[in-house]
Amino acid sequence: MNKCSVAIFEKKDDKCVFVCDETSRELDPYETIYEFKKNKLVVKDSDGNVYSGWFEALKHFSTCEPRAWIMFSVYYDLRERGRMLKTGPLPNSFTMYKGPKPESLIIVLEETVKFKVEEIFRWIETAKRMNRDCILAIVDKHGDVSYYQLEMAGVGELSLLT
Repeated sequence: MNKCSVAIFEKKDDKCVFVCDETSRELDPYETIYEFKKNKLVVKDSDGNVYSGWFEALKHFSTCEPRAWIMFSVYYDLRERGRMLKTGPLPNSFTMYKGPKPESLIIVLEETVKFKVEEIFRWIETAKRMNRDCILAIVDKHGDVSYYQLEMAGVGELSLLT
């Protein structure tokens, strides 16, 4: 994240964003909340009131992004392990970097969410087209995260590597 000491939380229609007060640049929401949690920046609402803490900022952001808690659980866990991330490119995903180079596509799911097996193949193919590994991050009801590297083992076969 580029240097920003104050982020402003703005809610416009159904979209919530964090904007750097000094530059008016839109910030990555999860990096902003992470930096706030680490006391590296302050977050204010659009009226200039400082949020009491990262939890309050995440709570307000979740009014527009219902999966914000799940996404932040993964973001926080990987950042604490020294990984660099950016939100996207797919919904409910992050790109993980090794230095300046994108290395992995992280797909984030809750353990109780149902999905079709075909989606796994789509995620793997998308990651492969972007020349990245595909990692599935599953968050349980306690906020603990398990990671699975997804690969195609052969024609039509799927391999889950933990």
